Amino acid sequence: MVQRPAEPPEDSLGAGEWTKSSYSNGSCTCVEVALGNGGNVLIRDSKYLLDPHNDLALQPIIVVPAIGWIRTIDALLAEETDDPSLPIAVHLPADGSMSFSCRATGIVLRFNPDETVAFRRGIAASELRPEALLRD
Repeated sequence: MVQRPAEPPEDSLGAGEWTKSSYSNGSCTCVEVALGNGGNVLIRDSKYLLDPHNDLALQPIIVVPAIGWIRTIDALLAEETDDPSLPIAVHLPADGSMSFSCRATGIVLRFNPDETVAFRRGIAASELRPEALLRD
């Protein structure tokens, strides 16, 4: 279940091409990121797109400045996700899942253990950093 406070529709965010970790192995469920307007990074959960009852205009999308995204993934790689200055609170329960909570908007995205492993491998390989998104 995702939570979504009011936010502009995706097309107004200027989302470029959505990218996922190559470690997702073609899975339709994963963390996806894109570059948006003003150098922001957009983060979404692709599972939302699988439910035909979901309104695509209401898809939960976390929007953070690129530097905030870099700080968040660097903290995740260093296993230091409890920093309250990060724009995204990362929760890593013992079951291997992961959730992102945007501190500014309250949007929460939840990922299962397989998605979490693929995402963490992708960030370890620098696939989802803003500069990598520019190359794609």
